[in-house]
Amino acid sequence: MQLNLQTKRKERNDQELLWQMMTGDVADHDTVAAHLMRLGLKKEQAIAIIVFSFESMTKAQYKQLAYAAKTAQRMEILIQTLDENELILLVSPNSVLDFDQEAREFIDTFSGQVKERFGLCITASGCSYPKEQYDDVKSSFEEASTVIRLKQLFKRELHESIFYHELGVFRYIDILKRSSETKKLAANHVIQKLQAYDRENRTNLLETLEAVLDKEDNMSAAAKLLHCHVNTLNYRLKRIKEITMVDLKDPVQKIGIYLDMKLFHNMK
Repeated sequence: MQLNLQTKRKERNDQELLWQMMTGDVADHDTVAAHLMRLGLKKEQAIAIIVFSFESMTKAQYKQLAYAAKTAQRMEILIQTLDENELILLVSPNSVLDFDQEAREFIDTFSGQVKERFGLCITASGCSYPKEQYDDVKSSFEEASTVIRLKQLFKRELHESIFYHELGVFRYIDILKRSSETKKLAANHVIQKLQAYDRENRTNLLETLEAVLDKEDNMSAAAKLLHCHVNTLNYRLKRIKEITMVDLKDPVQKIGIYLDMKLFHNMK
């Protein structure tokens, strides 16, 4: 009984430290290092944050998930905690150089175990870069959280991303979305024309153009996404060019349309 209470108290203390690190309240490298070394972290070993988001989670399920994560044997987990429906892990990679692959393998393995053993579905996962300095865990947590948030907003485009750099242009779209100046921008004429044409003719030319841009002009992949034949897709692109006079070979026009499509996605 006494041992169980001590274990729970230690776990709460560890979780409290993690929250203080993630909020920036504790940002001294030596202080954090001393505590993490008591948890088994080797001297000068890197740490990272991994976040898993679930549709819902009970406290009992959290305990099961925390145990499953620790026994996945893919990565050393130093501290884990729960924030509403998110499981947050402070991990120590085996190798900084191989962390990209190591993290993906861990996330894939854990996601499969969670679905098979507990019937739970991970809606999104995000990971920070490993750092050998422990004074800025706050930015690591923000990196992983941003990946989660943008993957939930742009499910199709970012479903394979787990690191911040893999968000690509959506990092800047995120900043622009939160700017009050963005709402003052004039609407894209090409998008407006296609929206009007689609309404009047019950077509999906705007969706077609977005799919082609999403797939970087890979016509086979875009056709598969739209569930149509490549010849049908080529015909639609021809109509898009006739209606809008857009030149998709011009990178300035092309990037501008893509940014406007994504920037005003879900923006009222």
